[in-house]
Amino acid sequence: MLSILSILKYVLTSMEKGSDRFVIIDDAHILDEQTGVKYHLYDDFFKMSYNGEVVIKSPHFTDEEQGVVWKIRNIITDPAVIKEQMEKYPEVVASNRAKLSHLYEHPEPVPDRRPKAEPDATEYTG
Repeated sequence: MLSILSILKYVLTSMEKGSDRFVIIDDAHILDEQTGVKYHLYDDFFKMSYNGEVVIKSPHFTDEEQGVVWKIRNIITDPAVIKEQMEKYPEVVASNRAKLSHLYEHPEPVPDRRPKAEPDATEYTG
C-alpha cells in the first residue's frame, strides 16, 4: 500500500512545479488526469472521489495529511478568499457552538410526523 502522505506531498510538489497532471477545475476542485481522482478541497472539509463515488473523506486523514491538503488549498484558492475565511473562522465556530448550545437551553418540540386518522371521516361499510 502506498503512503497517503506521500501521495498528497507528490500532488503538492507537482502543483508547485506547475505539472499538467493535476488540473485545477475551480477554487475548490482538482482533477488528477492520470488516475481520474478528483480532489474536493472544500466539500465535507475535504474528500476525494473516483467516477463520482467518494473514496475517502477528511476524518480518514491524519493531521499531517490534512496539513498538506491545506497547503494544496493555498495554491489554488485566491489568497484574499483564504484570508477572509481565516478571519471569519473564529466567528463561524463561535456561532455554530452557540447554535448547538441554544438547542439544549431552549429545546423546541419535534413535530409529530406520524400519520393521523381524519377525525371527521365517514366509516366505510362496503
